[in-house]
Formats: sequence, structure tokens, C-alpha cells
Amino acid sequence: MKDKKRRLSLGIIIRLVLALLLVVIASVSLYKLTLGNREYAKEKEVHQQVLEYRPAAKEPLAADEEVDTTNPQILELKKINPDVAGWVYLRDTSIDYPFVMAGDYNEYLRTDIYGNYSLSGTIFTDFRFGGDFKGFQTILFGHSMDNGSMFMDLLNFRDREYFKAHREGVIYLEKETLELELIACVVVDATQEEIYGVKDTVERKTQFLKSLRERDVHGAEETPKDLAIQDRFVLLSTCSYEHNEARTVVVYRIKTE
Repeated sequence: MKDKKRRLSLGIIIRLVLALLLVVIASVSLYKLTLGNREYAKEKEVHQQVLEYRPAAKEPLAADEEVDTTNPQILELKKINPDVAGWVYLRDTSIDYPFVMAGDYNEYLRTDIYGNYSLSGTIFTDFRFGGDFKGFQTILFGHSMDNGSMFMDLLNFRDREYFKAHREGVIYLEKETLELELIACVVVDATQEEIYGVKDTVERKTQFLKSLRERDVHGAEETPKDLAIQDRFVLLSTCSYEHNEARTVVVYRIKTE
């Protein structure tokens, strides 16, 4: 009888412990969900605020007209944050954001354009290439957020039909507007030298173009045949989780007149 009572008591204790564990797990999950939703709401509010400064397309200037700046909205954003370097917009996607340039990869990972903590961070350029888009390549980094914000839409470019339907983008700088032509979508390691390498040599540039053709998720036939080392490229990079340290990189070529 005593053994039976002990077994019953032990069973009750185990059930109580399990029930308590379930309550704790549910509470933690609810807390994380609430916190995440709060962060997403804050990020959406910040985005709505900065959209007021979004550069607008305008008619070409007459030959005798002169202005000090092509996109005065960028100057206004610099008053909010002097690290602002420009604005990136991919037509018919949710990617429509200002971007910054800092001295490392960490400053804006969890910091918004106002300098406040943000789960979504801020889109930023790879400081190794500068922010004037004059070199062979410029890289923009952004998180792929579960609510679809920031660079989440880059993952859609892995779909062939989406890729074909979203070919154009724009980079707005203070004194220049750059039209972009979609070139390729690749999935690579975060340390892939052919894509992320910084060496400004003919060999490295040639290897970069070769890598695009070999790694394009839609096949080499989708990669333009006229790519050249004289071209300038803009790479948009985000985490994509196919494997550890995987990155989806959508590659554009800056159009020339």
C-alpha cells in the first residue's frame, strides 16, 4: 500500500513538473512573439517616417539648367543621420529603403536610421567598396525579416517567374540617380571570395563574371552574354538559410547612357 502511494505521489509530482515546464515554454514563446510583433510594428513606423524623404523620379533638366543636388531628399536624410549614403528601390517589390555607410559590418545590424535599437537594423553598404558606386561593384546588406520587410523580397528572386517579372531597380544618391538592370541571382557562402572579394584586379573581376554565370540559380542562359569588367555592379545580399552561412545575392548592372 505504501509503495502504491509513493508511486502515485511520484506520478503526481512528475505531471506537475511537466505541466509547469509547458507553462514556462508557452510563456516564453508568447513573450518572444509579443516582443517580435512590437519590434516589427516599430520598424514599420520608422519606415513610414523615412518614406516621406523618398526621392521622386523627375523630368530631365534642360541643357541650361543647373542644380546643386539631384536628390535633395538624401540631404534631408543626412540631417537625420550623416551616415545616410542613398536610397535603394526595386520596382514592384517591398524593397524601398534608405541605406547607410559605416566603418564596419556591425553598427547597423540592430540599429535603425535614428540610432535606436531595431531588430531589423538598417540597410548598409560594404564599407570596403565605398558608397559612391563608382567602382566595379558595391554591396548592400540587409536582413531578411519574417514579416517581409527589409531584404526579404530578395529570396523571391530565386523563383524564375519572379526573376523575369522584376528586372529593374534604382539607386538614388545625393547627386546622381542610377538605373539598375537585373543580371543574376546566386546563393553562396558568406565568405565566397569570387562574390564578396575586394581585390580590384582584372583577374578578380573576370572570376566574378565567371562565377555569376556558373552560380546563377536560373542557369547561365539567363545571364547576359555582354557582361564586361568595365561594367559597374550592385549586389544586394541577405541571409537565406539553405545551409549554414548561406546568402542570397541579387546582382544588378548599373545602366549606362
